[in-house]
Amino acid sequence: MSAHVSFWTTLWLQAALAGGAGLLVAGVLLCVVRAARGPREPDRLAALALVLILAVGLMAVLAIARADWRYLDIALVLSLLSGAIPIALARASKASRKLEVPVQEKDASHALAD
Repeated sequence: MSAHVSFWTTLWLQAALAGGAGLLVAGVLLCVVRAARGPREPDRLAALALVLILAVGLMAVLAIARADWRYLDIALVLSLLSGAIPIALARASKASRKLEVPVQEKDASHALAD
């Protein structure tokens, strides 16, 4: 009788892991679409940060499904990067905005040159 319980437990676990992995992959694809479309830079940064978080979940699901705990090492590295990468991208974005000349200054300098 324990084999019967084990079979159903394994079947339900496999179905749950497959469903969870599918939902995580769908979430990653939706976030990639949001990152590509925008419309603003903060939307893109948030989508990329969420991709990293979903990747951590996907690595955890793979670790359980394959019984290979090396995936948890990858998940750990991704979780550390998921905090650092959005901060670095936001700082780089802020620095690039400082280098741009505002539109009003362009117009005013052009008016003075005439």
